[in-house]
Amino acid sequence: MLKSPDVRERLKIFLNQRGIQAVSHYEPLHSSVAGVKYGRVSGALTNTDTVASCILRLPLFADLGVNDQDRIIECVFDFFKTENL
Repeated sequence: MLKSPDVRERLKIFLNQRGIQAVSHYEPLHSSVAGVKYGRVSGALTNTDTVASCILRLPLFADLGVNDQDRIIECVFDFFKTENL
């Protein structure tokens, strides 16, 4: 989870430019088609919406090797070093 949607988008672009697919497709249940149709909420869910806009999913799958993991981690660290965040 990043500190803002802007930082999330910049990290996503940074990683994608390096061949690392990071995605941001989380949708809060209350915003989903079924949630809107069947769900009930009391008031605004601003914290949920804010958090959802800051989540970035890094690659994670069974065949992800140690070298690939190290490369992803290194790229994330590089982003934060260059962005001075």
